[in-house]
Amino acid sequence: MKKTSFQREIISKIRKLREEVNMSQVDFARLLDISPGVIGNIESIKYSHKYTLAQIYTICQYFHIGVDKLFLTDEDYSSDKDFVDLLISKIVEYES
Repeated sequence: MKKTSFQREIISKIRKLREEVNMSQVDFARLLDISPGVIGNIESIKYSHKYTLAQIYTICQYFHIGVDKLFLTDEDYSSDKDFVDLLISKIVEYES
């Protein structure tokens, strides 16, 4: 099963964060305690691999950003929906 467009969007945001600090896939893999090949599979549209929530938490801590910054858009912040419910629903969407 391939990644959904939403999963690809989250992975793309993470890849941009990694590239902005000139971090290689090898160094990123060390940060997450996984093999560099797994990073390549995650960043590729060909494979179903994606970051786990634990890895996403580590990434957010490393880059000093809230998890919401990965999962929510500017439109989400301006909506009338409950922030926590919206964030949880986006995380669930990513996981499925």
